[in-house]
Amino acid sequence: MSHKEIVLLLLLLQKKKKKPLLLLLLLLLLYLLLLLLLLLLLLLLLLLLLLLLLLLLILLLLLLLLLLLLLLLLLQLLLLLLLLLLLLLLQLLLLLLLLLLLLLLQLLLLLLLLLLLLLLLLLLLLLLLLLLLLLLLLLLLLLQLLLLLILLLLLLLLLLLLLLLPLQVLLLQVLLLLYYYYYYYYYYYYYYTTTTTTTTTTTTTTTTTTTIIIITTTTTTTSTTTIIITTTTTTTTTTTTTTTTTTTTTTTTTTTTTTTSTTSSSSTTTTTTTTTTTTTTTTTTTTTTTTTTTTTTTTTTTSTTTFALATATAISITIIIIIMMMMMIIIIIAILFHHYHHHHHHHHIIIIIIIIVIIIIIIIIMIIIIIIIIIIIIRIISIIIIIIIIIIIIIIIIIIIIIIIIIIIIIIIITITIIIINNNNNNNNNIIIINIIIIIIIIIIMI
Repeated sequence: MSHKEIVLLLLLLQKKKKKPLLLLLLLLLLYLLLLLLLLLLLLLLLLLLLLLLLLLLILLLLLLLLLLLLLLLLLQLLLLLLLLLLLLLLQLLLLLLLLLLLLLLQLLLLLLLLLLLLLLLLLLLLLLLLLLLLLLLLLLLLLQLLLLLILLLLLLLLLLLLLLLPLQVLLLQVLLLLYYYYYYYYYYYYYYTTTTTTTTTTTTTTTTTTTIIIITTTTTTTSTTTIIITTTTTTTTTTTTTTTTTTTTTTTTTTTTTTTSTTSSSSTTTTTTTTTTTTTTTTTTTTTTTTTTTTTTTTTTTSTTTFALATATAISITIIIIIMMMMMIIIIIAILFHHYHHHHHHHHIIIIIIIIVIIIIIIIIMIIIIIIIIIIIIRIISIIIIIIIIIIIIIIIIIIIIIIIIIIIIIIIITITIIIINNNNNNNNNIIIINIIIIIIIIIIMI
């Protein structure tokens, strides 16, 4: 019954009977019961559906489990196949790795051989450089010996000039005195004259004591050379003035006889005239000698500090100074000879000779100083060459050690290759790994 029908039924009952409420309640109760039954049925149906769904789910789960089991079986089968393939691949990979290792070892061997050749070439070049440096050092030593010999000869020449300077002056004085006596005897013998001759003789004795102290400080970058030259010059000047006064008186007597004969017819007249000339020579010589001795002592101390980079400039400046001094010497000699030529002062020759000898001595001293500077430069260059030779020897020793290590590594690589080949033939991979580990440990120990 539907809801409308129940309502209509209740209304009809209410119209026909006087007590419809009870019936209505009964009907409502019935209606509620029916509704409850329907609800129960619905719940049962729903529960049944749920049970069916659960059963379906269980079936599905069972199906899924079966599928999973099947998949697991297939997966196991695949895994077994993969394991077999992996075993095969591992063997192949092991063989490939062994081949790759052999190739790498061969490449390393070739590189080491190339490095060995380069090191041998470098060693040869260093040996040639060492030989050239030794030859250069030998040449520098020979040059130093030659300069020392030249220095010795210059010192001997300087000593000889200093010793012979008074003798030269004395010899010139004697020659000039002889020349003066001859000159005055030849021109003034037949005349009456009074001659005063003044001869001034100057003897200069110069004693030079030179002390040279050379201090050389050499570092890895610079070289400082300090030259302290102490020159003590003692000049002794002896001036001898000789004044000679000669008075000559000449008296001449002349005898002249003149005979005059006059003859006439009656008589003969003879006249005789006699003239007598008498010559008297009186010579008076007065000699006055004055000797003056002057001693002058001069001490000069010169300190020169030069660096190794400035020695060439110092030598150039010294050479320029020598050239200027030689030009001054030529100018002084030309002026003195010009004065001598016009005024006939013969004693200027002594001054010229003395000046020339002193200038020669100064030039020799400057040449000695230049030679000493050159010897110092050669010493510095020799020290630098010796340091370079020591460095080259150290580099050669290091290269030889590297070559020995490379040869040992090459031997180890060859040994590893032989072991790998043998173990590959014997299929003993564990021994290969152990041998490789041992060889690596040996290489580490060698390094």
